Amino acid sequence: MKTKLKEMRDDMLKMALCDLLLYRTEKETGLYERQKEKWGRVLSLMKERYGFLLKVTTGVMPVTQEKSEAAKVKSVIDGIPDDKIASVYAAGRLLGSPLLALAVYSDLISPEDAFDYSIIDDIWQNDISGYDKEEVLRRENVKKEFFVLVKDW
Repeated sequence: MKTKLKEMRDDMLKMALCDLLLYRTEKETGLYERQKEKWGRVLSLMKERYGFLLKVTTGVMPVTQEKSEAAKVKSVIDGIPDDKIASVYAAGRLLGSPLLALAVYSDLISPEDAFDYSIIDDIWQNDISGYDKEEVLRRENVKKEFFVLVKDW
């Protein structure tokens, strides 16, 4: 059991260091402004609470985080109790953002905001090209599953 918990924590750290919130679209777009406002707020709250400052970039090229900052993120993840790590890990995977899951777990943002922030790109694209019924249904199912995970935090 301890091995599985360690694997979850290690995977969560790996994902957090290349989290959705760290990669923005090109500047000078409405989407960039939404990402900067919403995701930037979460990163600022995490910095205030936990003291880590992760590098943010535009585009999709990987950015290497400072070892000192990675160690701070690891400390936060390692501090999640064994009986909660599986649900926090699963929530991070559902949202595509362990940092959003950590922000909810830490009461920095609401579950509603976390879910909305996780789909900023999707909503932007849907506003441009239209909504797909199946995609909307999939998102609603993910939202329901996410809210089940976080209700006992």
